[in-house]
Amino acid sequence: MNKDKHLTKEWKRKIGEANKIALKGRRLSLKTRERMSESKIGHKHSEKTKIKIGNSRKGIKHTNKAKKKISIARIGKKLSKKTKIKIGNAHRGMKRPKGTGKKISKALKGRKKPEGFGKKISKIQIGRTVSLEIKNLMSKIMKKSARRGKTHPFWKGGVTPINLKIRKCRETIIWKQSVLIRDDYTCQKCSKKENIELHPHHIKNFSDYPELRFAIDNGITFCKKCHNTFHKIYGYRNNTMEQVKNFIGGKYD
Repeated sequence: MNKDKHLTKEWKRKIGEANKIALKGRRLSLKTRERMSESKIGHKHSEKTKIKIGNSRKGIKHTNKAKKKISIARIGKKLSKKTKIKIGNAHRGMKRPKGTGKKISKALKGRKKPEGFGKKISKIQIGRTVSLEIKNLMSKIMKKSARRGKTHPFWKGGVTPINLKIRKCRETIIWKQSVLIRDDYTCQKCSKKENIELHPHHIKNFSDYPELRFAIDNGITFCKKCHNTFHKIYGYRNNTMEQVKNFIGGKYD
């Protein structure tokens, strides 16, 4: 058969039908498959052919066995930069159908990341800078998707005590800083200053005297060890100035 001869559509259809009948129920040998793949090396499909192939494949779903075979065949293969860019461009603007995210999360549950996975990602991200436009988009998305209060997955019906909320508020932070500055960042019991964790302590306890919570005169600086020792001796309720004076071994003005 002359290779340069142009086949008409009818001839192609007849050859296709004849091959379907001839190959019905048969499988090609490995040698035949290898020959066919070798003959196609360097061959590029036209854009029209690609569209036709894409349209013909629409709606076709791979079986689990076929998926496993594809995944095994791809092991060890690395995509080139050009291919990655092409895939990225092809997926831009595409939206996942509903339920795809849940399917992916279910599929990834229980899977462990390989060793060094985090390090690889961190190396890839080195030197990368995010533009202001992307930062603004990310902030807008996060604000919209932010789940607070009842919408948060860890919401337990508003069980956080009011005292805990107050302890983390801005006024409390200012009060703590003011007490530390006044006491020159020094424990008033052991007089230690450097390489220690300091705790501003309420002389009259926080919960029983709400009117004195942010009063600087109602505070004294202890290190972590001395603070814990104080509460072991005197407890956490009904604390007084006399207890503080007895604890530090003298007057406190």
